[in-house]
Amino acid sequence: MHETPADLGFLYLLEALYEERSVTAAADRLSLSQPALSHALARLRTRFGDPLFVKTSTGMQPTPLAERLALSATRVLKVVRQEILHPAPFDPRTSERTFTICMTDMGGAVLLHRIVKRLAADAPNVRIRPIQVKADDITAKLEAGEIDLAIGYYPDIKGPVYQQSLFRRTHVCIVRNRHPAIGATLSIKEFVETPHVLPTIIAAANKAIDGELRKLGLRRRIAVEVPYLLAVPNIIAETDYIAMVPAELAELSQRLAAVRILQMPLKPPVLVVKEYWHRRFHADPGGKWLRATIASLLGE
Repeated sequence: MHETPADLGFLYLLEALYEERSVTAAADRLSLSQPALSHALARLRTRFGDPLFVKTSTGMQPTPLAERLALSATRVLKVVRQEILHPAPFDPRTSERTFTICMTDMGGAVLLHRIVKRLAADAPNVRIRPIQVKADDITAKLEAGEIDLAIGYYPDIKGPVYQQSLFRRTHVCIVRNRHPAIGATLSIKEFVETPHVLPTIIAAANKAIDGELRKLGLRRRIAVEVPYLLAVPNIIAETDYIAMVPAELAELSQRLAAVRILQMPLKPPVLVVKEYWHRRFHADPGGKWLRATIASLLGE
């Protein structure tokens, strides 16, 4: 016989009668009247063609079929209670979940170690899987659950995606330590006339600064375009070129290469780094914990 979701109630009835061995006690347990429970039992007897529970000197005893059905009902209801009605809350201390986070190589260089350190302390068995995704593909991958969170500056993300601001990213310039023409400060003339290493991955910042220069009738000299942000410091350290980079990378660069930091000679681009997640997973307890952890760690 085809069962509908409403038929789930008979599992509770079988379980209660099997454990209580009394119509009155089973009715009280299920918050039903005795006539209502007796009527429901009569329907089950008709459905299964079996008396199911028989009055004896020791109470209502199950038939062999009722014994089988009741034990199966108890197993099913245990799953329903534990995994559907009362699912276990997300516990970062015991969870072994893997979270996939989209971030750029810059994010990996300056943010990832902080995230890993926090999780090692708060959630020792949780795994982080960082990946790079094309900006145009982020929304679809968030929706599909292929990534749990995206961290970065993605102004063109559209659709049912939530976002939370984390911090503001500004930009500075780097040159090699013993640059022959640039001293302790950087003039706008030096900025535009010195050949640039252009990291194409910071497209929004490049667009902003080039727009400001156009207002002044100026443009940068581009010596080389590179898609790898982390390659820029070593190129600068070995040439007389200049590069505009995010401030966090500039600070890291000084530990990796012989470069020094200079402030921009005009208003630097300031971008807001955010975390992004899809509406589909907004209420997921693990996702909520991850987002709150990231926000408390990286937020201004």
